[in-house]
Formats: sequence, structure tokens, C-alpha cells
Amino acid sequence: MFGATLSRCRYGHGSAIITRGLLFGVEIGLQAPPGFIPIIPKYVPCDHGKWERPGAKLCRIIESYGPGGVAKAFEGSGLKLLYDPAYSSYMPYIPMSSVLVYMSPKEALRRALSGGSPLVVELARAAQALSRAVGSADSLGLTGSFAMEIEQGFSDIDFVVYGVDEATAAFKFFTKSLKEGECKEDFGGVRVKGFTCLAWRRGLLDGVNVPVSWVGVPEGPASACRPLSEYSHIEPPARSYANVLTIQPYQESALLYPPCVSTEEGVTIVSFEYNLGGYLYRGGEVFVDGLTTSDGKVVYIGTRERPGGLTLIRQFKP
Repeated sequence: MFGATLSRCRYGHGSAIITRGLLFGVEIGLQAPPGFIPIIPKYVPCDHGKWERPGAKLCRIIESYGPGGVAKAFEGSGLKLLYDPAYSSYMPYIPMSSVLVYMSPKEALRRALSGGSPLVVELARAAQALSRAVGSADSLGLTGSFAMEIEQGFSDIDFVVYGVDEATAAFKFFTKSLKEGECKEDFGGVRVKGFTCLAWRRGLLDGVNVPVSWVGVPEGPASACRPLSEYSHIEPPARSYANVLTIQPYQESALLYPPCVSTEEGVTIVSFEYNLGGYLYRGGEVFVDGLTTSDGKVVYIGTRERPGGLTLIRQFKP
């Protein structure tokens, strides 16, 4: 099913992808078979789209970023999920040979700051504030509509933050600085319950008039999460899991994609939904609903087979 290896580097989570069939999407930072790349489909050509590039109008096809939303967007793009036994699941893969444009978030940020973006002033203000917080502008990139060069005046600014120390600094900056932060309990079917509202990754910042979000990214796909760091050694989910686990707070790997923490019971929790990262980082005694491996050592949250989620039982004191 999977094709021959292509001698092509992957930039990592959030990179912009445009296929030869003019599907616009962003890379998912997970290990994948040689010659394939996981993608979140976001825009396709249409007659009356709000987004556009020279010669093409585009319509948004993704409604939510949960596991069901990505599958629905894939269907809407005319593509089919491919079964991957490493994950024991159908995955949103496209062949690298179909990729026409592949832009890293860092290159997207350089382009946007030097180009004619309708949001260049807001972008510069947000980038300056975030770069001060994380210590270096070199640790930042752009994803979303900016990375695909289709941003409009109503677009959000979606940053990528590279590195574990930088992601931790971004978390502290956003939790302290957001004026109107986003608080949700349902992320496309993946739920969090019992937690105090934690506005940590999307909202308005002082001096910036459009919403700003961020995602932490490691050096390579899933490199900060041991169960998924090597494609040939992934242990796929085998059965349902529902149990209480104890997560010690402030594990920095929770803030990189995919969020990944260890528990006192010797279990590793992996979330395919990044919005759970802040809650995993805060830790606590938590009821975990998901899928587990045959040895019970890894629990996955945010799969299409069982989206699951987290329910807080007891929060540890800071």
C-alpha cells in the first residue's frame, strides 16, 4: 500500500502543503510510512470562496480539528484515508509525490513579515511580543492560512513555537497575557471535564486586534514522545481504556505535538488533540478515557475509534 521512499525532508508539524490537485492543508507532526505525509485538509478550489490565490478561489472544508473533523475534511477533499497497521487505524496520508508546495513555518513567517499581508502590522506586533517571551524570533514560525499564503483580513495568526523551553515560555506568556482566551470542553469530540477554565493557547493579546494561537513543535515528528518517536516501534492501540491516573505537573513534553506525559502508574498518555496539552501539563489525578496498547503501557486520546478525553478528579497545588 505504501510507496517507495522519497529523498525529501519533512519540516514538521504545521508546515504548509499544496498538492498538485490544489488541496491546501498543513502537515501533522506524526511518524508516517516512507513516502507519505499526514495532513489536515483545510481548503479546496471552489467558485465563491472567501480565500484566494492568483487564479483560484478557495473554500474551507474543515469544521473542527478533532479526529472526526479531520476524517470529514478528508472525505470532503475527495481523498481516502489509508490504513496503517502501525497505528491500527485509517490515517490521513497523502503521497509526497503529490505535493506541489511544501513550506516550513519559519519560511512562512519570513515571507509574511516582508510581504504585503493585510495583517502584517498585527503579525509584527504579535511576533515581537511572542519572540520576547520565548527568547528568540528564530524559534517562531507561522502555520494556517499564513503559511499557505491565503490569509485575509479576518484570519487568525497561528504561530509555531519550536523547542521545549520555548514552548514552556509560550505557555506561561499566553496564560498570563491573554485578554480574551478561549475556554472549551469539547475539541471535535475530545472532551475535558472538571478543570478550571484554562485559556492557554488562543485568544487576544494586548495591542493585537485579531486572535492569536500557537502550537509547540519538537525537532522532528513526535521526537519528544517516546511511544511515537520511531515509526517501526509504534505500539498500536488494542482495546478501550477508562481509568484514573496520576500525572505529575509541569512535564514539558505535554506542550509539544503530540502532547505526551508519564504517570505515576508507569503509563504514558499520548494525545492526538493538541488542545489537551495544557491540561496534561497542569497535571493532577485524572480519569482518562481512550485506547490502550496490549501491554497497557500507553494510552491514546483523540483517536477516531474512541475520541475520549480527560476528567479532573483532583488538581495538585501549584
